[in-house]
Amino acid sequence: MNRYAARLWDVQTGRGILSLPHDHEVENVLFSPEGRILATFMAVGNDTAAQVWDSATGASLARFTVSPSGGGFGLGSFGPDGRYLAVSSFGSWVRNGQVLVWDTERNREVARLVLEQRGNRSFSNGHLDFNADGQHIAVEHGDKVSIWHWPTDRVIAQFHAPAKDYWDGVAFTPDGNRLVSAHRMDGKVRVWAWRAEDLIADACARLERNLTREEWRVHVGEEEYQATCLGLSVPEN
Repeated sequence: MNRYAARLWDVQTGRGILSLPHDHEVENVLFSPEGRILATFMAVGNDTAAQVWDSATGASLARFTVSPSGGGFGLGSFGPDGRYLAVSSFGSWVRNGQVLVWDTERNREVARLVLEQRGNRSFSNGHLDFNADGQHIAVEHGDKVSIWHWPTDRVIAQFHAPAKDYWDGVAFTPDGNRLVSAHRMDGKVRVWAWRAEDLIADACARLERNLTREEWRVHVGEEEYQATCLGLSVPEN
C-alpha cells in the first residue's frame, strides 16, 4: 500500500472506493461543485503541488506546482462550473505568495498572481474563494484581502484586517455581492461590500452633498468634474 494516498469512501457503507497514490503527504483535498473532479494538495519542499483526479475512475488528469519561490501551504477553490481551479501557496516568513488558476478542461495554467505579504502579519494561510460569477477571486495575504479579476489580471479592491488581527477565512456570499471574513483575535465575522458601485452607494448614503469642484481637483485630479452621488446637491464653488 502506498505510504502517501488520498482515499475515497462510500459514506453510507463505510467501504473504500478508491486509493489515489501520492509521492508526498496529502495536506488538503477539494471536490469540484458537481463532484466530477478531485484536487489534492501536497507540500513538496518549499512548493505546493496540486494534483487533479477523475473522482469516478481515479485517473490522474494533471499535476502542477504553485509558488516556486517558497511557500508550501496550499488551499484551493473551484469556480462555480467546476472548470477552473484556483490554488494559493503561502507560508511562514516568505515575502511573496502566489495564486494560480488552472483550466481543468484544457489542463493548463491560465492565470497567476504574485502577492506580497506585508503589514502586521508575515504569515498567511492563503484563504481564497471564487465568486459566483466565476470572474473574481478573493485571496488573503498578510494583513490584506485582495479581490482579483483573474481574466484581466487586475486587483480591483483590497481590504485591511483590523490592527494586530488575522484573517482566519474569507468567502463570498452565495449571490456574490458581499465578502464575509472571519477574524481570530477579536472573534468577529465581518461583511464587506466590494463592488465599486456598492462602495459608491455606501459612501453617498453617508454624505449630504457632492464634492465641490476644488475638492474634486484635489482628490480626483484633472478629470472632468461630475456629480458622483445622484440626488445630492452640487455646490456652486
